[in-house]
Amino acid sequence: MSKYLPNIHQLKKSSEHNSLYNFAIMIFTFFVISAICISSLSFIGSWISYQWELAPDSEKILSTKSSESTKILANDGSLLYELFDKENREVLDTMETPIDKPTNKNYIPLNMQYAILGLEDSNFYYNDNGVPVSNIIGAGVECLTTGGSNCRGASGIYQQLVKNKTQNDEQTIDRKIQEIISSYKLGISEDVTHDQVLNLYLNTVGFGLNAHGVQKAAKVYFRKDIKDVTLPQACFLAGLPQIPPNRNTDLKDPNGADFAYYLNRKNTCLDNLSDSKKILKKDSKIYITKEQAEAYKLEEIKIESEETFKRYPHFVDYVIQEIAYKFITIRGEKIAPNNVDYGQTDKDKLANELASYGSLVYDKTIKELKTGGYIINTTLDPNVQGMLERNLNNGRYAYSGANNGAGVILDGPTGGIIAMQGSRDFNDRGIAGELNQIGTYSQFDPTFTANHIVGSTMKIYDYSMAFNSGMNPNTYLNNKPSNFSDRKIPLDNFIKGGFGPTVTASRSLAQSYNVGAAKAAYFGANGPEVNFMNVEQGNKATQELRKWTQNIGVKYQNLDEEIDYRTKASSMAIGAEALNLLSHATGVNTFAQSGKLRTATPFVSVKYQDRDLYKEKMALGDKAPYKNSDTTLDPGVANQINKILNIQDGNSLLAGSPVSEGWNFAVKTGTATREYNGKEVESEFTVVGWSPKYTTLLWMGNTTTEGAGWRPLAYRDQLDAGSNIARPCLIPLLNELHDGKPGEKFNTDGLSEFRGLLLTDKQKAVFSQIRGTY
Repeated sequence: MSKYLPNIHQLKKSSEHNSLYNFAIMIFTFFVISAICISSLSFIGSWISYQWELAPDSEKILSTKSSESTKILANDGSLLYELFDKENREVLDTMETPIDKPTNKNYIPLNMQYAILGLEDSNFYYNDNGVPVSNIIGAGVECLTTGGSNCRGASGIYQQLVKNKTQNDEQTIDRKIQEIISSYKLGISEDVTHDQVLNLYLNTVGFGLNAHGVQKAAKVYFRKDIKDVTLPQACFLAGLPQIPPNRNTDLKDPNGADFAYYLNRKNTCLDNLSDSKKILKKDSKIYITKEQAEAYKLEEIKIESEETFKRYPHFVDYVIQEIAYKFITIRGEKIAPNNVDYGQTDKDKLANELASYGSLVYDKTIKELKTGGYIINTTLDPNVQGMLERNLNNGRYAYSGANNGAGVILDGPTGGIIAMQGSRDFNDRGIAGELNQIGTYSQFDPTFTANHIVGSTMKIYDYSMAFNSGMNPNTYLNNKPSNFSDRKIPLDNFIKGGFGPTVTASRSLAQSYNVGAAKAAYFGANGPEVNFMNVEQGNKATQELRKWTQNIGVKYQNLDEEIDYRTKASSMAIGAEALNLLSHATGVNTFAQSGKLRTATPFVSVKYQDRDLYKEKMALGDKAPYKNSDTTLDPGVANQINKILNIQDGNSLLAGSPVSEGWNFAVKTGTATREYNGKEVESEFTVVGWSPKYTTLLWMGNTTTEGAGWRPLAYRDQLDAGSNIARPCLIPLLNELHDGKPGEKFNTDGLSEFRGLLLTDKQKAVFSQIRGTY
């Protein structure tokens, strides 16, 4: 066996050899490990230095503006619509203590501030460097000791704010390290206070269902402002950010698992606020007692989610359209493309480029509004809107044969649009219900326009131009079928053969005679020596009538650059050229205001931060988006038209209609006709009515998405279709608008007595030049 045993001497030598070898290996290993460590430390140091440079500093974090939704409000402050991008948010200030006096100003109350601190970061005010080490440890301990019922985020408010501001939630080490570094930079900054950080966090944190910031959360879950939430409701909201609800979360079932989870979070929040070990703010007291916490736990939490929808969608869409095409945003004209040449003569090319232009400007404006935090205060009055809708939908459609109707009401002295209904039903695609028959911008939509033939309502412009040129209400007009320079066959009245050979201009307007209206247009352009068969005078009548009406506020279907001045005065005079109906209401309102132009506008203000962009635009004078002028029309001429069309006058087609006590109403009706199956049939009706206070316009007709977008009405053999619509729809609307308000009648400004007549100075000057009969 000895041969198998090692020699002691050999063992000794071997041991010495191995020790030296092992020592050498150890020394080598030490240097290798040292080199690796040094390299690693160097790499880590370089990496951390690189991440430090990439991490946003406190100035950048604070200056990064969170997107904020834009609100469109009615004139009573109620919400019509809210535009937002990925984050629906409204930014508010925090309040250190509840306010003593009632105020309409919204704010973030202490209830919400403490609820967030109690559940998300109870050590927030004790963390002076932005990196919540104790919060991370405490969160882990709480999660373990409560069996997972109180597992809050460990990152703390500083880090969550950085994450919300940078919008970076990548699951990478780089992102997390940069977040910690930015939090540290924010925490050690001498220019940043805890209160500032908390305020920013409360306005950026997400609560699910696209609600960002505590104000929007209060709206989405409780349908109230954040200043009005109770402490239990605040704690319920504070429990949402950790696992925000989504569309699959059931918060309507109070017995469901989803609701139970958030109720448990709410109760934990109340416990934390009553915990004597958690003084959330330095030098403050415990927020509530344990007895109060138990009582608050019994308060019912009921979710009343606020759904985003458009109230009065035609009006809301019109407001956005006006914001876009009038450039009433902070970026203004900068969003407009530079490639549209308005001087082109190629009609099709211009139309295509304008359509592209309109789409581009509209899309860019929508994008800006979704994130800009604008407050758009509009003129719309929900009560008056209700009146308009009731009177448009009173069953008269079946009688008229129309499948569609629309209307608008202006506050006369300001031009504010206080009601607008663009179609009978916004959601009815069969009648192209989304298309606003009152206010669509046709120049940006060459394929389908909403301009209309307004029929005899055009005649107020004919006679006003004639009265301005010296004709007076007592001037006699031959009312028989008559020839004009632009016609191959004589023009007749709507009842063939007229109503007697000679009538005064006032009766001709009141009874809506076609022949007299055409003669008034010729007279207005050419004066007392008019020749109705002269081609040049006919051409001048066309041009002057367009200019006259445009000066009063009217817009035509064709762009100004495309005007075709072929002689067509007699047709234009009886309303055969398509108008924009809202601009027509503006024109009518100019008469109601005794010659003062007040262009229809949907705006009271467009506020962006501390600016009112609408007010700034309106201060531009001639370049203002909505023209106002006190000298647009001779007040005497306007008041003569008002007097003639006053329905309390016996000459009016609507004489005898009821009128609110103390008021004067003027009304004019119009019926358009089209060729259909070899017959001339009524196709649409327009009626306008006004007082010194309100101007109204109603339209009825047939619309469709097929073909050219029109169907004529069924043939109706009645005396005057427009007046038949006005009696059951317009007159009740006018009375509802005015009942109970102090009366006001049309005045006689600009008129003085002359030979038993009330005339303007111009009419007096040319009185002797007027021939006996025209």
